[in-house]
Amino acid sequence: MIPEVGVACQADKPPGRYGALATAAEGYGFDVVSVFADLLYQPPLPALLEMARATSRVRLGAACLNPYTQHPYEIAGGLAVLDAVSSGRAYLGLARGAWLDAIGIAPRRPLECLRDTAGIVRALLSGSADGYEGAVYRLAPGGALARAASVPAAAAAGRGAGAARGGAGRRDRRRDQGGRQRGPGAGAGDQGAGRGGLPGGGPVPRLTWRGAASPAVRPASLAGPVRVRFALQCG
Repeated sequence: MIPEVGVACQADKPPGRYGALATAAEGYGFDVVSVFADLLYQPPLPALLEMARATSRVRLGAACLNPYTQHPYEIAGGLAVLDAVSSGRAYLGLARGAWLDAIGIAPRRPLECLRDTAGIVRALLSGSADGYEGAVYRLAPGGALARAASVPAAAAAGRGAGAARGGAGRRDRRRDQGGRQRGPGAGAGDQGAGRGGLPGGGPVPRLTWRGAASPAVRPASLAGPVRVRFALQCG
């Protein structure tokens, strides 16, 4: 097992604050710095880009994005930008999402949506022209981002009963819409998938599976060595 210690902050701070927090976290030896993507808060990408410019070592990502308020191609594009600005240190956190009924969204077929999002992100960032045909989302053959970027690691996480039954783990802690802590969730572990190759020589993203899902229900593409991550929240 490869232990990692991460720290995360809420996206409710003024510009200029995030870089200082990330610099401090890197100085204290943290491996990962995340920004929460909770409902009705600021989007995490501007904060992460500020963190990327202020750091040189820590991995950076949102915890977590969902395929209902952002289409998979938008998620891939934002990830590509973060990975470019951070010189290859971006990771992708995916989740079913919670309290989406407050904005009129019913998160149907969560496991299929998460799988399709990972597949489309993989296809777009790898440079493959094969496309992706999923149960919910699809990418036509030849579809590509306007500018290719290096392929960051991806972390898949599920929150909510549908995703949990499908094998996605819940986040370490839960919050209500006002950002207040609602109590502990399940512990989170990551399952890494290693890298292979795509036609044309493009690397395959290393996907990690958050949660203690049984191998019988975990997607085969997410099998591999365990990575344990501990996360703390900063102010």
